[in-house]
Amino acid sequence: KSDQAHRAHELLSCVPLARQKTPKIKSALLTTHGGVMRDLRRFDDALRFGSEAHETTMLDFRPCTLLGAVNFEVGNYEMALDWYVKATERGASERAIDDDLRGIYARARKAKRAEIEEFLLREDPERYRWVKNLGSK
Repeated sequence: KSDQAHRAHELLSCVPLARQKTPKIKSALLTTHGGVMRDLRRFDDALRFGSEAHETTMLDFRPCTLLGAVNFEVGNYEMALDWYVKATERGASERAIDDDLRGIYARARKAKRAEIEEFLLREDPERYRWVKNLGSK
């Protein structure tokens, strides 16, 4: 988000994950690096980091929200919602997830916006009514 994704990737690549003995720290590094990969649009890498973070701390919502966001961005909407449900079960707020979805929607191109709008309104027209206000313009 700071337009420093390439620099963040360089820095995170220098951290020896195998040496990280504390699961929370290892998971945080993996999740952060996954977010950087998402920013760089390297979605396969983002999913790999997110999956490893989730395996490291299965009760933490942060890897789940990363996996939800990345899956949503690549069009795996059902899988994304499954991850967001897991994130909510682990403590993520519905508001934070909806804010994430709004951000993805706002950054999407027009055709993708229409696809997202259709999916979200079909999924839950009340919860995602905000998508109608933003429109697919």
